[in-house]
Amino acid sequence: MVSEFEKILARLEKEKTVGPYEHAAAELISFVNDDSIGLVSDTFRNSKSLWVRYGVLSAYEQMNHASATSYRTLSQYCREVILEDLLIGVADKEERIRMQSSDIFSNGKELMKKVKPALGERIVKELIANSERVREGDVILTLGVVDYSGISQETKKQAVDFLVNAAIKGSSDAARGLDRIGDKDSINRVAEHWLPKLDSRKEKEVETAINIFAEIECRAAADKVDGLVKRGFDYYNLINVLAKSGDERHEDSIIKLMEGPSYCIVDMEILGKKGGKKSLEILRRIVKNKKDYDKQEMEAARDAIKEIERRMTVSSKPAEKKLEEAMRKKKVPA
Repeated sequence: MVSEFEKILARLEKEKTVGPYEHAAAELISFVNDDSIGLVSDTFRNSKSLWVRYGVLSAYEQMNHASATSYRTLSQYCREVILEDLLIGVADKEERIRMQSSDIFSNGKELMKKVKPALGERIVKELIANSERVREGDVILTLGVVDYSGISQETKKQAVDFLVNAAIKGSSDAARGLDRIGDKDSINRVAEHWLPKLDSRKEKEVETAINIFAEIECRAAADKVDGLVKRGFDYYNLINVLAKSGDERHEDSIIKLMEGPSYCIVDMEILGKKGGKKSLEILRRIVKNKKDYDKQEMEAARDAIKEIERRMTVSSKPAEKKLEEAMRKKKVPA
């Protein structure tokens, strides 16, 4: 008697149109559990059919699109079996298998949570070793979300160097990965390369530099972006550079970039972290404006006000202390 699993594999081999094929692959998801993941994995590793093997990968990819079957619902055992399959996939002779495997890795932040350090190390090494045979963007995204806490310094350096090279070539995803890893030397290398590009006469070069500095902290970049805003340069990511690296000195530019009919919660949070007196005025107006803002937005504005007031209080104390010391030292005439 033919099992349900075998029927699905037969359909994967037979279907030639995308819809029915993907539907057949989705039916494999019910077998991705502790009891039958071995059957699914063995099929991927041993089947002589490209379409069956690709169908298994399609099931792995599709399962994260619904909360009921997302990677976070799987046991660590299941997740690690899938990761082992993907490691085989990125080194496969079939391009379709390699590309699908690297795609799943790039969207597999939940899949890679709490994996054993030895497996994490192998993931980094295999992706770098096969980076020219899969999509470089997938490798960049994956290296940016790997947990490096248990990985050797040598392998971590390989990942960091790979991301630095990609960021220097213009990948903002690589810059984001470096920011997450937090390696200051590598971030400085990228910043040193892109900082002069903010003065370029080539608009595309300036925009790429802005995208990089939207991901890594650099006070000098915030100063240059502040100048760009004041000169009328227009680009969507300018605000994110100032949100990342700016301070109260850039308040006018931050507010200018937010000009519009209303302020969203993200705007309010930025004003709270980076703004001063002018931001306080805006936020206080929002709190009074019960017509255009809902309860959640009002609460965000109040939180931002508290944050600015706390910061202004802290920053004023050193000045007050200096004044008190100066008054004590000043001789009072008899």
